[in-house]
Amino acid sequence: MRIRTILKPICYFSIIFPIIFASSARAELDFGFKARYLEDYTTALEELRPLAENGDAQSQLWLGLMYYYGRGVTWNPRLADLWIRKSAYQLYHDAEFTVRFLYGGFTGGNPIN
Repeated sequence: MRIRTILKPICYFSIIFPIIFASSARAELDFGFKARYLEDYTTALEELRPLAENGDAQSQLWLGLMYYYGRGVTWNPRLADLWIRKSAYQLYHDAEFTVRFLYGGFTGGNPIN
């Protein structure tokens, strides 16, 4: 009986906790983008594009995510893929995570070609 008394609250907590905090699981990948630019996508695009073209891995990732989510630019999965992979090829850890997350590494989706 004593074990049941102890385990019952733990079981309830393990069921309720994910439901309460499920909204945070749907948050976009941003890796500090919102903290830096808030919602000013025009400024972000003006600053990030030259940096990304010159090889800055963080700028490449952020620009790729702008295209992926269609924030301040027309949604374009091909350009998103191009910029995110350029960043990942430089072994930028956030971009490597993004590639695995977006293209099935964590969701059981299709493998990366």
